[in-house]
Amino acid sequence: YYIDLDILSEEKLLKKEEYINVDFGNDNRRVDYEKIIKNKKKVLKLAAERFLLNKDKEYDDFIKDSDYFLNEYCIFTVIKERYGGLLFNDWDKIHRLHYDDVINEFAVQNAHDIEIEKVIQYLFFKQWLKLKKYANEKNVYIIGDMPIYSPQDSAEVFAKYKNFLLDADR
Repeated sequence: YYIDLDILSEEKLLKKEEYINVDFGNDNRRVDYEKIIKNKKKVLKLAAERFLLNKDKEYDDFIKDSDYFLNEYCIFTVIKERYGGLLFNDWDKIHRLHYDDVINEFAVQNAHDIEIEKVIQYLFFKQWLKLKKYANEKNVYIIGDMPIYSPQDSAEVFAKYKNFLLDADR
């Protein structure tokens, strides 16, 4: 949700009129994450669809280099959308318990939506690297990347639940 839509417009993935009047909240002192989550994803999906019409080698390299997390993250995100944003502990057991055959079938049936999520991650990654490079040029050095942790309702816990101390019935 930190993707700059103006940059996507400069890259010809969006037109300003497609996002300029979208309600992302109107308080300049506070971020309205609820509105951003509700409204920005639609705009990002539109940009991702356009990107897929002419994807580049850098995208293919990103997919290859990010394989260790990207596919599971995108599958998790698409399943979570299907459940209306519910915490994964509230999903049906068949998805919640991450049965490989069920997840693989879901991935095949929802391949396009998963690909859209991968593109959105790529667009973020490109903008993040551009920001990091700018900061470095100004002698500001960022160690690592965006700070993360693994909340219970996360792709990491969903995909690798055996690595976390959870209730037995999940």
